[in-house]
Amino acid sequence: MKLKLPLLIQTPQDVAVCHSELLQYQKTQQTQQLSKQVGASQTAQLVALSPASQQLLDLNKTDDWSEIIATLADLPNQAPVVHLTVATKLTETGQTKLVKWFRETCHPAVLLSLMVVPEVAGGVIVRTPNRLHDYSYATSLEAHKTDLLKALTNV
Repeated sequence: MKLKLPLLIQTPQDVAVCHSELLQYQKTQQTQQLSKQVGASQTAQLVALSPASQQLLDLNKTDDWSEIIATLADLPNQAPVVHLTVATKLTETGQTKLVKWFRETCHPAVLLSLMVVPEVAGGVIVRTPNRLHDYSYATSLEAHKTDLLKALTNV
């Protein structure tokens, strides 16, 4: 199944949470159906789905949740993961914009792995399965150290 991911599902951890939640929801539904069939007076209560799981179901219209659940189980191993190292925590809006850009530009199922490392000082380090792109302020300063020292001695 080609799964359409909502922007609320951004990381491998988000995928795991949705997978677990949908699996539990499906089991509770099955328990309720069995309870009704045998005439049980008490049945398990369905817990409300998170917005991410609800959006996932809305985007992938199907009556067969098993297919979505199976696809989610494999997704962390199948989807490309872009590892970003940043100096400070991204805002929710900023992170969502990054996910949207990567999905539109690179792959529709790309997931992000974010790490905050203050030593980066600014910018970002992007690691994909094949490459490392260092756009950090710290690396730029180090690369231009001699130019900076020359400029400072002429002041």
